[in-house]
Amino acid sequence: MSLNTLRNDEGGFTLVELLITIAIMGIIVPALAVGVVSILHNSNTTTQRLYESHDAQIAAAYFANDVQSADLPVPSTDSRCDKALTTAVVRFAWTEYDTAGNPAAYKLVVYSKDTSVGTVPVLRRRFCRGTPNSAALSATPLSDVVIAHYLSSATAPSFCMAPTVCPGQPASSIVLTVTEQSGYTFKVAGVRRAA
Repeated sequence: MSLNTLRNDEGGFTLVELLITIAIMGIIVPALAVGVVSILHNSNTTTQRLYESHDAQIAAAYFANDVQSADLPVPSTDSRCDKALTTAVVRFAWTEYDTAGNPAAYKLVVYSKDTSVGTVPVLRRRFCRGTPNSAALSATPLSDVVIAHYLSSATAPSFCMAPTVCPGQPASSIVLTVTEQSGYTFKVAGVRRAA
């Protein structure tokens, strides 16, 4: 190919072709933008629902076991496992025995609303262990787990005990009610073992 042939080549787009392309793009791009925005919005909503579902599952797993283990009186008044700057919702305490029937360990669990973590309150479960019939209780909890991550600031977590305060629940059951910021409310329950 010679240089003159390259200079005389008039390949390319005409003005009409360019205007038609811009008009078609003006129709396609907004439709794609709406699709992308709706996907991102649904992603955030789905993520929030997954957090809420996860919170309910974790709370149910811990709470039922703690209620089953609890000794009388329920709830416990022992505040030695409470964390500073938190508000206790409910406490459970119990004594575990060795194979010979002797007291082996004193255990204490406290569920509390914690506003010191960040801008959003959380529901925390602290588990402490000590020696039976002793004032000694570990200052450091064995576990300190956030059960619900986005608590409602307006509605505090609460508990009720059947059958008098929680109508419709089996006898010896305790129900924890948690409301999250989105308005999602879940209840978890546990039934105390017969003595």
